[in-house]
Amino acid sequence: MKKLLLFTGLLFSGYLQAQTPMTLKQAVDVAIRNNLTVRQNELLVETSENNLLQSKLALLPSAQANASQSINYGRSIDPYTNGFVNEKLNASNFSFSAGVTLFNGLYNQNFIKQNNLLMKAAEQDVQQAKDQVTLNTILAYLQVLSSEDQVNLAEQQLEASKMQLERTVALVKAGNLAPYDEYTLGSQVANDQLSLVTMQGQLKLNRLTFWQTLNNPQIPLDFKLERLTPEGEMGYANTATQVYESAEQNLAMIKAAQIRVKSFDHTIKMLRGLQYPLLSLNSFVSTRYSSTANVTYGDQLGNNFNRNFSLDLSIPIFRSWVYKNRVQNAIVDKKRSEVQAQNVQIQVKQGIEQAYANLEVAKMRYDALESQVKNFDETLKSAESRFQAGTLNVVEYNIAKTNLDRARLNQIQARYDYLFRVKILDFYQGKNLFVD
Repeated sequence: MKKLLLFTGLLFSGYLQAQTPMTLKQAVDVAIRNNLTVRQNELLVETSENNLLQSKLALLPSAQANASQSINYGRSIDPYTNGFVNEKLNASNFSFSAGVTLFNGLYNQNFIKQNNLLMKAAEQDVQQAKDQVTLNTILAYLQVLSSEDQVNLAEQQLEASKMQLERTVALVKAGNLAPYDEYTLGSQVANDQLSLVTMQGQLKLNRLTFWQTLNNPQIPLDFKLERLTPEGEMGYANTATQVYESAEQNLAMIKAAQIRVKSFDHTIKMLRGLQYPLLSLNSFVSTRYSSTANVTYGDQLGNNFNRNFSLDLSIPIFRSWVYKNRVQNAIVDKKRSEVQAQNVQIQVKQGIEQAYANLEVAKMRYDALESQVKNFDETLKSAESRFQAGTLNVVEYNIAKTNLDRARLNQIQARYDYLFRVKILDFYQGKNLFVD
């Protein structure tokens, strides 16, 4: 298995080094496979599986064999005759015992059911950890794409400012514009260069965050990501209530809490079972040998052969209310677990309501910015024409350009923010988060 994972990792590394863009699903798969929290929870599942197996094995009979060899000097009891001897004595003892519980208040049966539910809860914990890694990876992925778009836009803005500065320099030399206009546009170019450096720095940080999320040093830092298309129809089909109803059925966090509540039912039954009589069937077989007896070794073992079978009944009468108090504590623990489950449901419901509100706000913000970009774009086109004609000063031109640049950057951020909000709501409903 380890060799397979290593081989897969090497293939994936070569895949990336060939500069093939990494898809969102590939990124999530790598992040989950290398996440230590997920691995820790998987190990807890293995422990739960072992506990379940052990509780099942407790239904089997128990058996034990014993053998001893002793040498005695001086006065001792001969195990063959049970009489006193005063000489060196070699003695051998062999025994075999077995027993099986016939009834113990169904303690073992409820113990199995409890461990089975705890194992299922542990499996849901693994899924919950994977879900969290999935969301973190999607966010980091989208932040890289957003930063890349912002860098591209900043490069275009800088190039447009440089071209405008070149035209202005030519107009200044021709005497159509004042040198002040050249200096002002030169300052705008410097500002655009600073914006580009800032965007490039943020992109570098976002790429590092994404790379650390993958936790795979075999993946090169100069990775490429497959582009997503957040444009298109905006609007979510389901309401917040419908999203929560789906989350109740699909979300691992809720399932784990509900399963743990059910496990306490069997804990209570287990402890109540300890108050019932214990019925067991036992057997014991033994034989022995003594060097002082004038009988062969084999004959002694046959002559001393002893068999014992018993049906034992143990009835608890009074044990200082220990079991009763344990039952009461288990009932309290179940109530605490129910409160915890309710708290999880409330947190999920509030998270969905917040995510849905954020989605609506992101959509309204994107729509407003889309309209703003169109208006500012028309304004800048008009400003460029008037500036070239000498009817608009450079300050007014820079204001128009800055407004458009800022609106475009905000639109990019709003577009990816909306896409992330959609992914969150899809996640709550157990939908496929990746495009096949």
